[in-house]
Amino acid sequence: GGQLFAAGALGLLNLGGCAYLGSLLAQLPPGAQLPGELGAVQAVFPLLLAYAVSYVAIPAVRFARLQAENAAVAQRNANRRAWRDALRRGGSELQKRLEAASRRGKKLRLVSEEDVAFDSSKSLGEQPEQQTPALDDFDRRLRDATR
Repeated sequence: GGQLFAAGALGLLNLGGCAYLGSLLAQLPPGAQLPGELGAVQAVFPLLLAYAVSYVAIPAVRFARLQAENAAVAQRNANRRAWRDALRRGGSELQKRLEAASRRGKKLRLVSEEDVAFDSSKSLGEQPEQQTPALDDFDRRLRDATR
């Protein structure tokens, strides 16, 4: 809390100092060059102004972007809570659908090595021999379909 306030106050002070220095430099006639150290300040003034603006603008832009992202997260969380509550309240039709989905989920079948029909990591010549008739049949049907 205190560090953020101090950093913000420093940024505003820096921006205000640049604005004041800019108003003093603007009073000079066009093309006038100040001597010595004042000339160096006049030469680096654009860099000082860019630093002061970016010192304030970068955190402000970051804050706005984070606020938008947090609002999107809050909206997604609210949607999830609403769907969770709807599932908890769900009627008999919803319960039937959920039970059917869970039954289907339990019917997953593991594919073993002998169930593999085609292995894309091997060339056609390296494929199992029992595939050759099926591949020949596929090629025949493909030729027939394109005639």
